[in-house]
Amino acid sequence: MDHLDTRLPTAPLDTLLDRVAQGDTEAFGTLYDRLAPQVWAAALAVSAGPAQAAALTEQVFVDMWRHSPGALDAPGCAQGWLLARTNRTLRLADRQNTKNTHAGSLEPGNRGPR
Repeated sequence: MDHLDTRLPTAPLDTLLDRVAQGDTEAFGTLYDRLAPQVWAAALAVSAGPAQAAALTEQVFVDMWRHSPGALDAPGCAQGWLLARTNRTLRLADRQNTKNTHAGSLEPGNRGPR
């Protein structure tokens, strides 16, 4: 491993993701610090507001902690993996919100648009 790879603030995402898979909480914190603003912005774009965006951001990082793949096949794959996991979590949340909105409009006594 390269000398710079062991210094977490400057470590490549691939290195951090590998360390997260090994249970390294410091690497997870560094990954969070680097990516949380982008994840939050993406969550805000598909959510009802800042509180829901914060909850979705938390969900993305919990998922990342639980399902980190460790070392990936090629350098640079970590960012793609992380973005794909973020996208998946946000799409599922958006789909759930849409389902809940439509389900509410079908409740007894609600005749929908007139």
